[in-house]
Amino acid sequence: MKTCMIMERIVLFVKRGFNTLSSSSKGRYSEQTEDILKLRSEMLSGDFGSFRTDKENMAKDKIAISGDVRKAFSYISNVIVE
Repeated sequence: MKTCMIMERIVLFVKRGFNTLSSSSKGRYSEQTEDILKLRSEMLSGDFGSFRTDKENMAKDKIAISGDVRKAFSYISNVIVE
C-alpha cells in the first residue's frame, strides 16, 4: 500500500472514533446496525429456547474452546522450542 492510502485510512479511523466518542458523550446512542436490531428482536421476543438446546450449545462450545486452547498451546510450545 502506498503511504498516502495508509494515512487516509488512519485519518478516517481517528475521525470515526472521535465522532463516535462525541455522539456517545452527548447521549446519542440511536445509531443501530442491522446486527444490533436482530439481537434486540431476539432478546425481546421472549423465545429463550429450551434447557436441552442450551445444554447442547454449551457442549459444542466446550469442544470448540478446548480445540482452540489445544492449538494455542501447541503453537506456543513450538515457538518456545524453536
